[in-house]
Amino acid sequence: MKRKKREESVTNKSGWLLRKRQGFRLLTPVGNQLPSCSHGPCLLFERKTGQTTEKFFACAVYRSEKRCPFRLNINYKTASSNWLDNSNNFHDITASFCYAIIRNKVNLLRAKGEKIYYCITCNDVFSLPHAHPVEGPLGISSLRRPSQLFPAHMQNDSESQYWFTEESLSVIVNAIEKSGCDGVLCIGTPTVFEHFQSHKLLRQKIKSFLLDIDARFVPFWRSSHFAVYSMLTNYFYDPLSIRKLITFFGSVQRLVMICDPPFGVFIEALTNSIKKLREHDCWCKNIIVLPIFIGKRFLNCSDFRILDYRICYRNHSKYKRPEKSIVRIFTDLPLSKFDLSKLPGYRFCDKCAKFVVKTSLHCNFCETCPTEATICKHCSRCNRCVKNTYKHCSLCDRCHLPSRCPKIQTVTPEILEHSRNKYIN
Repeated sequence: MKRKKREESVTNKSGWLLRKRQGFRLLTPVGNQLPSCSHGPCLLFERKTGQTTEKFFACAVYRSEKRCPFRLNINYKTASSNWLDNSNNFHDITASFCYAIIRNKVNLLRAKGEKIYYCITCNDVFSLPHAHPVEGPLGISSLRRPSQLFPAHMQNDSESQYWFTEESLSVIVNAIEKSGCDGVLCIGTPTVFEHFQSHKLLRQKIKSFLLDIDARFVPFWRSSHFAVYSMLTNYFYDPLSIRKLITFFGSVQRLVMICDPPFGVFIEALTNSIKKLREHDCWCKNIIVLPIFIGKRFLNCSDFRILDYRICYRNHSKYKRPEKSIVRIFTDLPLSKFDLSKLPGYRFCDKCAKFVVKTSLHCNFCETCPTEATICKHCSRCNRCVKNTYKHCSLCDRCHLPSRCPKIQTVTPEILEHSRNKYIN
């Protein structure tokens, strides 16, 4: 019975690996003209199913076909650029944006001595009476934090909005202040932007600009501070926003970009957008917030390092507790800029010159502290620290969990027998 369960387990794990390899892959399209759905320029995907390979353009914002059914199949062998000639593949996504109308309306209401109320239905401010339910009366400080007024989008397949807890927000903004920058570009991080806008001294010291796909922010902010933006395609829904952002870049000397993309983000598309944004600035540092298994791709860049601090979100059912969070900060800022001295569960490592999890022990072979507390042994064959549950595999010459060798694609009795004997303690 135990042997049967083990064989089923190996089969399931190998199937998981196979599905992972044969899943979606992001491709770089040829040419500058791309098809667009109603949500902006599309991304080009490749999907393998068995022996079949299909390439198609799909929505860059919504991963669910229910949210956006647009799909354009591409066959490079039989079709050239015929899809470019089809006007149905291009949608008019230009829109007019009325920036800062709430700001102007608040000034009028205050001049009249009237109290200010916010309507979620209208996404606007009013005095009483009003036809819809309202929140208020509100002060200026509340209106400078609109993310706390309207409900967050919670669709994991699209505009998933999770707001940093006060502790996580404090860790990030304090590091930005200590970096010595005079400008911060917030990509999908409205709470960070709101923090800098809500404090007068910070507004004077550090300029800020927000790029976010949520158009509900438009009536709260001026066009010189906000643009509706798709981070995976580097697309600005208001063409005039590009000039506003370039003006912002020209007004700062030392810039920090903070980005908190969706958990299921395609890293290739995100890095391409970040590179294009960085072309406008000479000195720029980055803070990228991602789950460990996705963000490790950034560690391939020599300047990026991972911070041990566990990011938490106040409206996430699982990641609102540090012991459950797998979200970390990946940055090319010196890790010493992130001060965790007042937070429980962390200590400062003099050898690493950074804060680490208390249970993490410094490895003299790697000359660093492992980034995860569960990693606590050094493998001389891999020349790195690995989890205690990992064993070195002679088949792929790396450490991993038993029966999780990436070279096993089809499970046969011979492979099962080999997998029982291939691990080196």
